[in-house]
Amino acid sequence: MKDIEARIFFGKNFKKSRTNNKLSQSQLAEQLNTSQSIIAKYERGGKESININELFILKNKLGVDLNSLITGDSEMKASIKGSKNTLQIFEGNPIASKQIIEAMKKTIETQENLIKLLMDQIQDLKSR
Repeated sequence: MKDIEARIFFGKNFKKSRTNNKLSQSQLAEQLNTSQSIIAKYERGGKESININELFILKNKLGVDLNSLITGDSEMKASIKGSKNTLQIFEGNPIASKQIIEAMKKTIETQENLIKLLMDQIQDLKSR
């Protein structure tokens, strides 16, 4: 997975956490002592790095587990499980297209690689 894909994934989790807490970008920016435009960049995956202190402030302000914020772990695992269940249905169906089955296998593999990459990044952050 490319760095930009990881940033976009983080951005989606970041935005979901912010909106779940009913905060505007401006309100969160104020709490992080940054600008609304920086928050917008995080959310669309345009900002390359987030300060480790900001991550911990996010953890406290948004009440989210950093692992889940970075990896979307529970949602990603549920998505993989759903994809695997659907794949089993298609594999058991002689009418199902081999192209559909191969595309689903590739999707599952990509999701699993994403989790591995993000978990490696978390370990790297923890070791700093």
